[in-house]
Amino acid sequence: MKVFSKLKDTTPIRIDRGSWIMLGLLAGGGSFFSTVENGQFNTYINNVLRFEFGSYWGWWMIPLMTSFSALMGLIFMLVWGACSDRHYSRWGHRRPFLLLGVVAGIAMIVYLASRDFWLCFFLDVVIIGIFMNGRLASEKALLPELTVPAERGRVNARVNVLSSALGIVSMAFFLIAAMLFSVPGPDGKDYLNYTGHAWVLVISGSIYICVSLAGFAGIKEKAMKPAQMPPGKWYSDITRSFRFSELKEQKEFFKIMIASLVFNIGPKIFLPWIFEFLTDLLDLITLELVVAVAAIYLFGGWFISLFLGKLCDKYGRKRPAILSTILGAIGFLIVPVAIYTLNFALILVMFFLIIFILNGVPTITSAWTQDLLPPGKIGQFTGINNISSTVNQFAGAWIGGVVYALTDGNITWNMFIAAFVFIASIPFFAAVKESLPLPAAGVSRG
Repeated sequence: MKVFSKLKDTTPIRIDRGSWIMLGLLAGGGSFFSTVENGQFNTYINNVLRFEFGSYWGWWMIPLMTSFSALMGLIFMLVWGACSDRHYSRWGHRRPFLLLGVVAGIAMIVYLASRDFWLCFFLDVVIIGIFMNGRLASEKALLPELTVPAERGRVNARVNVLSSALGIVSMAFFLIAAMLFSVPGPDGKDYLNYTGHAWVLVISGSIYICVSLAGFAGIKEKAMKPAQMPPGKWYSDITRSFRFSELKEQKEFFKIMIASLVFNIGPKIFLPWIFEFLTDLLDLITLELVVAVAAIYLFGGWFISLFLGKLCDKYGRKRPAILSTILGAIGFLIVPVAIYTLNFALILVMFFLIIFILNGVPTITSAWTQDLLPPGKIGQFTGINNISSTVNQFAGAWIGGVVYALTDGNITWNMFIAAFVFIASIPFFAAVKESLPLPAAGVSRG
């Protein structure tokens, strides 16, 4: 395509194909897993425990579990990341930690045995919170260690394309489950029954187990020796990271972390209820529109990710990130109007613009953040950066819960409010120093 030929970069991608494919599968499996955790885990409590098992239900349960799950992510991404910085074995530097995903996948399947909220809470917050974040810390540290700055936009784009492909599969599983296993609830709305949840959770947990094992077996990583490890203990590294001298030295990293924190509040305002939104939408739109939306999400998402990956490798990170945020925010602003009017063209435009937030901005900000990770502390600072995608869950879940309650479960307004959060993140991104200056863009900096 002519658009891509103009963005042709003279710097080849040096990471081997097998490794970035494995990273894509890991990211896709993680996306599948977290989508179900944010969706079916919540609807299991809201609907299955409440309607089928007669358990006590309160509106505060989802925000509470989401908030504590975020707290566990905040703690254990940092702990596991710092530990992996100092880990050495014949199996590699980060790879052994991928096996922790097996335990998290099993916990997702066991979740189906829950008959009250507190067992759900224990499995999600404690078991999955510990083991999923160990696997995630390893995955997040691998990509910056296996790439150089001038190729990271494109590699992140390819990883995101594979991840979104598995995301489409997860949506397909959900839609099939919704068609086969939705039943009317006492409140007059259809909900996914226990059998439907079992179908989704067993498949999701099994996929997570398989990709964790495949990543461990397939990623090429150099074996580390004790002499290559820095002196001291992992917990000493963590305490030093929050000293003023370290904060000052890594100020650009902390600025991108804060910008990402503000931005990532937006998705958390609507994601816990996204499956309810999709279920309601299926009852309103035609099959032709479903096919058109799926095609836009699939092919539009891939095109936008690959295009922006090339763009940010050639012209830097800042301007593409800000432009993508503006376009995506416009998409979220028109959600209530598009859904209320059910205008075919408007819904397609809405979904296309939303992709800039869901697929485009993460491609750019991932590369931007990876550029700013200090060498030798990649795992630790990846854990610190998790603050930007964890603390936001506290604010996002509670804001979303309040909006959901005030609008009687009309999730379109959650998405509308999220647009203003995305817009609010733009000044924070603008304040971060460009990590790939224009004269150096497209040139490997080793």
